[in-house]
Amino acid sequence: MSDAEGLPLEEPVVLSREQELQERKKARSLVSEALLSAGVPLDARGLTKQLLPGLWYAAMSVIFNSLDREEIISLLTSRHATIVGFADNANAPPKSMTPAAMQNYMKQLEKAAETIVGKLEEAYSKMEDQEIEYWYPETVFDAVITVLLPAWGPDHVRRAIEEQSAWLYQHKMDIRNFMEPSRLATIPKAVAAGNAVETVRAVEPQQDIKVKRASSNRAVSAFLATTTFEGGQTGWVVIMRIRFANGRHENREIYGTLGDPTGNKSRLHIVHEFAMALSQDEGHADVDLKVTDANLVRAMPIAGEGTNEWRKFDKSVWADIQACFSKNAITCKTVDISLVDEMQQRSDIILRNLEN
Repeated sequence: MSDAEGLPLEEPVVLSREQELQERKKARSLVSEALLSAGVPLDARGLTKQLLPGLWYAAMSVIFNSLDREEIISLLTSRHATIVGFADNANAPPKSMTPAAMQNYMKQLEKAAETIVGKLEEAYSKMEDQEIEYWYPETVFDAVITVLLPAWGPDHVRRAIEEQSAWLYQHKMDIRNFMEPSRLATIPKAVAAGNAVETVRAVEPQQDIKVKRASSNRAVSAFLATTTFEGGQTGWVVIMRIRFANGRHENREIYGTLGDPTGNKSRLHIVHEFAMALSQDEGHADVDLKVTDANLVRAMPIAGEGTNEWRKFDKSVWADIQACFSKNAITCKTVDISLVDEMQQRSDIILRNLEN
C-alpha cells in the first residue's frame, strides 16, 4: 500500500448556518459595491441605455465562466422558482430592431457588459482574499436579478431565464441575446372609487369637506432627477420616502415632462415640485435629499446667494422654494449613479417610461 493510500481522507468543511450567512453577507456587499462603481464608467461611455441588458449579459458571462452546464441549469432553475407575481408590462413584446440597429445595439451591449464585468472582477479578487470566492457566481446572479425585477418585471425576468435555459437544454453553451421588454414595469395607478360622483352630489354645498391631517414631524429621504429626451423634451421625477413621528409611512412619486431643450427650466420646476410636495404636510421635516446632477443643487436656496441665478426665471416659484427650505431642515448631497439604490432604480424606470 502506498503512502498516499494510507493517509486519512480530509473531511469536507461544513459551514454552520451562521457562518454561511456571514459569508453570503460579505459576498453581497462586495458585489453590490462593484455594481455601484460601474455606474460612472457606463455613463462616461454613453452606455446608460444598455445598463439593464448589460447587467444580464454580465451575469451570464460570470456564471458561464464559473460553472459547468449542469450547475448553470440548477442555478437558473432554482432562481426561476423564486420569482413570483406579475407586472403591468407582462404583455409588452420584446424590443424589435432593424438588422443595422441590432448590429450597433450588440456592439454597445458588449461594451456595457465588459465594463460591468471589469468591476465585478475586482469584487472577485476581494472575495479570493477573504476565501469566499465560491459564492461569487450565484451572488452576482442574485444581485443582478434584484436590479432587473423592478425594471423588467417578474414576467420578463422569468422569460430571460427560460430562454437561456432552453439553449442549455439543447446543449448550446452560449449566452442567448435576450431582448428586454419594449416597456418597463410601473406601479399600477390607483383606481377611482365607482361611487365618487354620487358621494359628491350628496354633500351639502355649504359644507366644508376638506380634511386636514394632524400635524406630525417627519423624516424624509428624497431623490430628484431629470433627463433630456429627443425633440427638446425633458423628463423629471421626484421620489420621496416619508416616515412620520406618529409611526405613519408614505411613499410619493411625482413626475412629468416639459418642453425644455436646455434643461434649465426643468431644474427649477423639479425643485418647486419637491418643495410643494414637502409642504403638503404640517410640521417640521428633516430631509436627506440626494441628486446625481450638481446643477440641481444650484436651483436651491442652500447653494448660496452668489452662485444662484435661478430666481430670475419665476419669482413666485422661487418664493415657494425659499419658504419650504427655511421651514425645514434640508440637507442636499450630490451622489454617484447607483445601480443598487432603490430610489434611483425607481427614478430610472419612470424616466425610461416617460421617454417611451
